[in-house]
Amino acid sequence: MQIYDIHETSSEARGEALGVLSRQTIKEFLQDGLAQINLIRTHPLPREKALAHALRYFDCLQHHLPLLAAEIAGLAKGADISLAEAMLLQCRRELIGWDEDCTLLAFHSPEQGAVIAQTIDLSGHLAEHVGAVCYRHATRDGGDLLTWNYSGLLGYLGINAHGLAIGINMVLAANWQIGIPPYLLVRHLLTLSTLDECLQEIARLPRASSRSLVLAQGEQLINLEMTVDQHRYLHGSMLVHSNHYLHTDFQPLDLLQKTSSSRTRQDRISELAASHSQLHPAVLRKILADHKELPGSICFHHDDITRGHTVSAAILLPGQRRMEVSFGAPCSAPFVNLALDEGSNAIL
Repeated sequence: MQIYDIHETSSEARGEALGVLSRQTIKEFLQDGLAQINLIRTHPLPREKALAHALRYFDCLQHHLPLLAAEIAGLAKGADISLAEAMLLQCRRELIGWDEDCTLLAFHSPEQGAVIAQTIDLSGHLAEHVGAVCYRHATRDGGDLLTWNYSGLLGYLGINAHGLAIGINMVLAANWQIGIPPYLLVRHLLTLSTLDECLQEIARLPRASSRSLVLAQGEQLINLEMTVDQHRYLHGSMLVHSNHYLHTDFQPLDLLQKTSSSRTRQDRISELAASHSQLHPAVLRKILADHKELPGSICFHHDDITRGHTVSAAILLPGQRRMEVSFGAPCSAPFVNLALDEGSNAIL
């Protein structure tokens, strides 16, 4: 478990600080089957080919999001790795390919405001690499943001000081391409102040791969399903999502295997949410740890590193400017309270 607090205000200095703090784990990760990419892929990638491919993503990022590109350059400097290696950590998922992962529940309550709760399911041996980073003064107007990540990754999901939260699920559509990796897209969106700004950026930026995002702020909840070049909105007072497309426009494009547990997990998390009159964090922790229908359960784990499994879980409470994270499977690892107020971390 790595939790870092980054105070530098320039993009390059911010990346360099993270690189210095996580240098050892980043180097070990890169030496482990090329960030475990070649432990997961059916056909391993030659190192030089993978790094050359990563630089193509960097060129796209530099054109569309130069501040994030500068942060990655700083990360390379601080971690004492090449620019290509630093970018490879950001587009690792695009180089691995797709698998089903993550089950998500989002809702709004008068007491808590908007809430997003989800498992984080990934292939590989990532338990020792997961962590969180609080970036101080990192939004466009100088506010803070807080992200879940793994070694060297600049973003995945998180919250910011404007009460904005973003959760993420995999969905599978064709034509993955050179573009902005969705994990970096989330990190960029967390520098913004409003949902409207986020939607404008989503429409502007070319995406590398398909994903589903849930964005929450105040009483607003939006599920945004995406292919690389299209997106659709789903609204509701309660949103549930796993790994199949829900919008009717995208269902014909869905490449998820029929044997997937996605629908089972979505039905189960819907059932559990409906069975409780109040979905406060203690209840959500139990829901995220549910093992019914194992191995197709909400929390699922196994020994096959080539398949996704639950390595962590997060409960995002943007109205309270905090999130609760299990650094490990939620059925066994304690949740840690992470807040944008300094000095507020505690085991739950």
